[in-house]
Amino acid sequence: MAGIHAATYGSQNLPEFAEMMGAADGPHRVEPATIRIEDLNSPLTKGFAGKESFAYTDEYYHFLPTGPYSREKLHVLISIDAGKSDMSRWKVRPDNDYGLVWIKNYGKGRVFNSAMGHMPSFFATPELAQLVLGGIQFVLGDLDADATPSGDLATIKK
Repeated sequence: MAGIHAATYGSQNLPEFAEMMGAADGPHRVEPATIRIEDLNSPLTKGFAGKESFAYTDEYYHFLPTGPYSREKLHVLISIDAGKSDMSRWKVRPDNDYGLVWIKNYGKGRVFNSAMGHMPSFFATPELAQLVLGGIQFVLGDLDADATPSGDLATIKK
């Protein structure tokens, strides 16, 4: 399953869908933010050519801590850098973890989700378009990528 932008907003009454996608609805609005590339080694983020962060404006979902979003289940590729972004209106997560793009294995399948993609500029930005292509290739099994949950990776790196 590949999801773009509001995919996690759909089927809010189906917890199984939210669990599969890795998140459910949360507050969202168009805003500028600093975006952090968390996995520079993933084939899905190779289009960023080692760039660690960039400024971007989109309608970002801020997934609630009570929902299924968890680094224990998701391999987060891109997130909002809360330390470099104005989060004054978004005190929804005490851990300041605002993942935006992730992959995961789910049963015998694979999931790619980008909470970004509301603005037309998303699809006109070559690095982001390549990210989506990589996500679709990952879901189809045409692109291998490490989907180890980010929470597990943090433990491994310590």
